[in-house]
Amino acid sequence: CRLRPAAVASTPFASIRDEPGAVLLSISFGDDDVERIDLPFEMPWFDAALTSVIVSSNGQLNLDGNTNRLAGCCLAFPISASSGYRGERIAFAQEDLNPSQGGLIWYVEKAASVVLSFESVRFFFNSGLINVQVELFASGAVELRYGDGNMQGNSMAAGLQSNAHDAYLPVLGSDWVDGVTRTWPSDQSFFFDCVGVVPTAAPTASFA
Repeated sequence: CRLRPAAVASTPFASIRDEPGAVLLSISFGDDDVERIDLPFEMPWFDAALTSVIVSSNGQLNLDGNTNRLAGCCLAFPISASSGYRGERIAFAQEDLNPSQGGLIWYVEKAASVVLSFESVRFFFNSGLINVQVELFASGAVELRYGDGNMQGNSMAAGLQSNAHDAYLPVLGSDWVDGVTRTWPSDQSFFFDCVGVVPTAAPTASFA
């Protein structure tokens, strides 16, 4: 499918820890860690079909099977072609986070989506505190939701990136530059819709 740029959404952030079926991820207790999640559906990602994602404790989903524990560390990489980051990813608070210093990471499956929730997670050096969720829909759509937070001088990146398809869809706003901000977007949500099909000229990609 073809993903459209971020649109402001109205879905509020709400903890999922008490929802039926919510699972506490093991990366809640580590730093620079990753964990694989198998999706209960095939999620369109351009011309690929994702059956799993790699959750990075540094605030992003690796969609190309990248299990490098340092992926997403230790700077906020812009969502742009000139970024130092290469790969397929959904960044929602990508920087140097450290869940082991506080906070928990939860995951829950819904009827036609899955939700990953970073709740009261801190940046490295025990600074800042953030609440953020990413919801992946079976349709291929993606929503990022932000609750309370405090950056305390840190920065973060958020948006969708596919180097294989030369596609860069940053979160947009007056406080953002190429998907990077130093202002926590409290009580804001951003929705990336998935429409149509990828042009036939797009390169074929198959991700783990």
